[in-house]
Amino acid sequence: MDEDGSQEKIIVAENKQRGIDIFDICLFISTTELCIGYLRGVGLLVVKRICSICNIEMSKIKRKDISDGEFFRCTECMTKISIRKDSIFENSRLQLKHLMMIVYFFGIDLQIYECGKLIHSLSHTTVIEWFSILRGICSKVLIDMPWKLRRDISGNVIEIDESLFGKKRKYHRGTGNQNVWVFGATERSTRNAFMQIVEKRDMATLLPIIKMHIETGSTIFF
Repeated sequence: MDEDGSQEKIIVAENKQRGIDIFDICLFISTTELCIGYLRGVGLLVVKRICSICNIEMSKIKRKDISDGEFFRCTECMTKISIRKDSIFENSRLQLKHLMMIVYFFGIDLQIYECGKLIHSLSHTTVIEWFSILRGICSKVLIDMPWKLRRDISGNVIEIDESLFGKKRKYHRGTGNQNVWVFGATERSTRNAFMQIVEKRDMATLLPIIKMHIETGSTIFF
């Protein structure tokens, strides 16, 4: 792999053109090097790292006796840093290939019990924990990202909806109402979406949100 990550970018670009399938995943996890290359290409692992002490670029050191196969090391102070540092995988002891499979299963909306059938080494609890982490990341992106849904040449169709999120109190115990209303919209053609927590569901609250996130001229379905 190239030091600047160009090879990883080429691999990712090729798969973006046609989408990624299970055969691609099997190829990428066939070796640790390919797995790391793909994860770097999609931005889940960093390609380069600067030493916080010496302020110079750290070297990638190959080691067959460690699970990830390589780590970053500063040539001046000899500080070592895991390639997982500052990634969603940082605190996990799972192999990267297993983590990559979990992310793929989550992306294709596979049921949790089905994941265990496909990879016997993954416990039910592990899959539940990681699906929860990934759902949290997706929720944060959808809520925080200032997306604007745009109409294409044919006129995009936008579906909007509001949902109540929260949990029920058992036997009338616990704190008061913990439910929140979430307003969101999705483009039918691209599946791009946004969500926003709202205190009220009246027109005075929702109309400014619609104007901010949905391009004028779009067809909106309630």
